[in-house]
Amino acid sequence: MLSLLLTILSILLLAAAALISISYLPAGEYVTQATLNKLRTGLTGLQTGYNNYVAATGSTPTTANWGSVLTPQYVFLPATPGGNLQWSYVSGATYGSTTGNYFCLSGTWTEAQYRGALSAANWFSPQAYFISSGCGATSNATTPSSWPATAAVTFWVAVS
Repeated sequence: MLSLLLTILSILLLAAAALISISYLPAGEYVTQATLNKLRTGLTGLQTGYNNYVAATGSTPTTANWGSVLTPQYVFLPATPGGNLQWSYVSGATYGSTTGNYFCLSGTWTEAQYRGALSAANWFSPQAYFISSGCGATSNATTPSSWPATAAVTFWVAVS
């Protein structure tokens, strides 16, 4: 009888300890992590496809034909972190005193998506990855004060 009582008491203490130690994720954390992962894999894939295209053809895609020449031969267009965002590409854009090409993910962002984009910046060169109000940025903008907000992630690629 004493063994049964001690067993029940042990189970109750273990259950109480488990309930006390539960830590919940902050609101939107899943969306933040999903955005981070989609940006990391998406931009890395676009850069790889871009580099393979340049190596195979000796030229860079143009703004007008980038979708048809890169996909599906060299890369598939990555999924966006949300239906309110879309990919684009611009060639021959001004970056400081030189001309460059960039991929951009733009549209209306939620706060959780924007946090994911900020986290993704740690995976890329600070000279290539910028978050601003529009595509083609060469510096980062301040974080919007209200949500949802219009923003864009610009990812510059080297012109070979």
